[in-house]
Amino acid sequence: MHPTAADVSPLALALLAELRASTEKPDLPIQTHAQRIKSGERGLSLEMLRGLRKFYRGVNALDKTMGDVCKQEGFDTNVCALTRCTGLSLAESLVYKANGRDGIDALIGHATTFFSYSWTGTRLDDMLYAVEKKMEELEKDGKRRFAWIDMFCASQNLLGNIFYDAKLKKGTNEYAARKEDTNHIFDDAIDAVNEILFYCSPLTGEWKAPPHPYLLADRGEPPEDWMRTGPGAATRAWCVFEMAKTLAKNCKLHIVLSRADVDGFEELLTHHFFDIAKIVANIDARDAQISKEEDREYIMGEVEKLGGGLGAVTATVCGALRTWLAEEGRA
Repeated sequence: MHPTAADVSPLALALLAELRASTEKPDLPIQTHAQRIKSGERGLSLEMLRGLRKFYRGVNALDKTMGDVCKQEGFDTNVCALTRCTGLSLAESLVYKANGRDGIDALIGHATTFFSYSWTGTRLDDMLYAVEKKMEELEKDGKRRFAWIDMFCASQNLLGNIFYDAKLKKGTNEYAARKEDTNHIFDDAIDAVNEILFYCSPLTGEWKAPPHPYLLADRGEPPEDWMRTGPGAATRAWCVFEMAKTLAKNCKLHIVLSRADVDGFEELLTHHFFDIAKIVANIDARDAQISKEEDREYIMGEVEKLGGGLGAVTATVCGALRTWLAEEGRA
């Protein structure tokens, strides 16, 4: 189901246009970490996601992969560019621009649904499609959902070191003000939600692994020109972290797919079922890769709080995928 023009909030489009037109470039985010909206209150509603889809369709960006959506040079509506005027996340920037206008509470609110995915190879169109489709299905129970998606709910300028100052000493308040509060931002979001959408595309085929080290330091070095298979989310350290944290609090797990995988699912199940089953069987969280090695200690510390650590993550993800495949196969 594709959203129609009637489903798109005029306020969402107006706020995005205002962010695009803003020229302010503060030296620091306009709010301190203590003043910011708590991470768990930065969820995006279905109406807001539809607004983002229409906005990015208008600048021919739906085919961009998530890394380019974040900060591609020459793309003046990337998320970093849209939020440079505040230094905050996109969700917070929208609330700031709304300045109390009626309707903002229907766009940004208490997160209910965490979206776990890998930026690598994921197109904006597919990401939005996967979340929108599942939220439409889930909201048939009459309860509004608000999705927590890192691209829109964390400050990409802070994560990208846009405000970095090499003269500042690590550990000082001045230094911390220029970094995203990663010690709390994910915990606050996961504390808020009660369900997780795990993006399992691509289901088949090979894709080139990024040149990142393993999450586990003692695994050695990943192979050069490594061609990986299966869901990208199962190979990323932060996704492993997200699964560990949400599973530990018994969040409901939902599997979501790209448009192409959904459209070709009958073909996949009929002719490639055993290929998919083999990929699922070979998923191993110990092979997860990490883009920033300085995050390793924190992620592993949190994963180990889940009984069984990485082994438990692997078993749970594989078990959920097998159950999902069997149910879809029977259907």
